[in-house]
Order: sequence, then structure tokens, then C-alpha cells
Amino acid sequence: MSNLETLKIDKHIEYSNLDAPVPFDAEAEIYDKRFTQSTLGRWLRREVWERLEANFKPGHHILELGCGTGEDALWLAKKGLRVTATDQSHNMLHLTKQKIERERLQHLVRIKFLDLNDPKEFFDSKFDGVFANFGVLNCVKNRNHLAMTLSQWILSGGRGVFVLMNPYCPWEMLVHILHGQFAKSFRRIGKEGISVPLSGGSKIQVWYPAPRELQSEFAPYFKLMRLQGLSVLLPPSYLKGWVERFQRVFEKLFWIEKKWARHYPWNRLNDHYILELKRC
Repeated sequence: MSNLETLKIDKHIEYSNLDAPVPFDAEAEIYDKRFTQSTLGRWLRREVWERLEANFKPGHHILELGCGTGEDALWLAKKGLRVTATDQSHNMLHLTKQKIERERLQHLVRIKFLDLNDPKEFFDSKFDGVFANFGVLNCVKNRNHLAMTLSQWILSGGRGVFVLMNPYCPWEMLVHILHGQFAKSFRRIGKEGISVPLSGGSKIQVWYPAPRELQSEFAPYFKLMRLQGLSVLLPPSYLKGWVERFQRVFEKLFWIEKKWARHYPWNRLNDHYILELKRC
């Protein structure tokens, strides 16, 4: 039995459906090594943190959707924010808990199970803001329902920072075309989504809403404040090895990207985009 499995009875994590495995459980122990600790992962997360710092202030209570291994919750807590870090994966929640305890920040971070495709949880107070990083909302089928639910959890004037995978990623399209995989080059565009394989043989359905589509889904409750491209000139994470190999080249591209990322068409042609909303 793994260390993560033995921790699933931890009384300090608010669980639901304890015995129901979810796809990202198998990703927990390898995610940081594969992405967080990579050069590309560090660069992208740093860009997201700049936007979090612009929207959230010390003392705010932030709801994090899909906290993963807890890197962002840890960073927010170190900045003096309170965080309710949620995820559907029990193993991800345990890794978050371990990181928070290691830094002795338990007084600032609450860890809670939350299924975004069936958000029935109740909280004892409203939040100053909400945050979801690196494609968490791409795994949600009914985003209209999630938007309505979040409107009940977020205070008026509260900010939302959402980082999603974009349907139009020139890097991915070019790579597939060069390999003669013409159908794959447009795989993100379909409304039905695609089935993505994960570690352990599991799969998850993923959708790729364009910025305007997501804005429309949240529009009854949230208004657009800012749109920025992410990985405009940098490749998708599964090509992170290229960044390690040609780091000087990609450093220059990253510097250029920072200047272009807010402007059309680069805020709509990218691997990810950062959509910042305000609760009406």
C-alpha cells in the first residue's frame, strides 16, 4: 500500500465519496516531477502568480478549484491569504496537506473535497475570490451550472482568475500537421470534447471553450476584466523537453510573449489563456 493510500483516512481533510477513485489520483505522485519542477512549468506558473497578486490581496479568502498538488495554495498562503483548497482527487489533497504542514501554514489553508461536475458542497462563509489553474475548468462539462454555483459562493465584486486550455493552439496544430496528423491538429475544436489518457490507464473527457464562450457562460454573474494568452510562443507542456534543450531560445520567446500576450490575436491563439472576471 502506498503512502498516499494509507493517508486517505486523514481526519484533517474534508472528504466525500472516499472510496470512489478518480482519474487524477494516479497523476498525483508524478505531477510535480513532470510539470511543476520543469523549466516550462516554473515559467508558466510564475506568469499566473503575477495575475493572482494583481487580483487577490493579503487577508482575502480565496476558493481554489482543483488545487492539485498544492503549489498555488502554498504560494497564496505565504502571501498572507486564506485559501480553501479543493480537489476531486484524494491523493492530490494529501499532497497539498503535506506541503502546507511542511511550511506550517495550516492556519491559512483549509483542504476540502469538491467535485466540480457535481458541486453540491456548502461553505460556512463567502469568498473574496475564486481561482482555477491549468485547465481545471476544461474538465467541467456543465460550466453554466458551475458559474451559477460560484455566484452563490463569491462576494459581489470578488475576482475570478481562470486558466484554461484554448481550442486554437498554433504550436499543437503545427506539430500534428508536420507529422501528417491532420485530424489531430484540430482535435480541440469539437464541441463534444476529447478523451485524454492519464496515468494508470484511466481517461478523462476534456473540453476546450474559447475565451468568448467561457465569458458568455459566466456572463449572467461575472463580467470580463482582462484576457491574456499563456504559452503564446512557448510550446504545450507535453513538449517541455524542447524548452529544456533550447532554453536560451525559449527564454527570448518568453520575453517577447510577455509583451504580446494581452493583444489580439495572441490572447486568442495560445495553449492556455488567463481569463479574469469580476462578480457582478
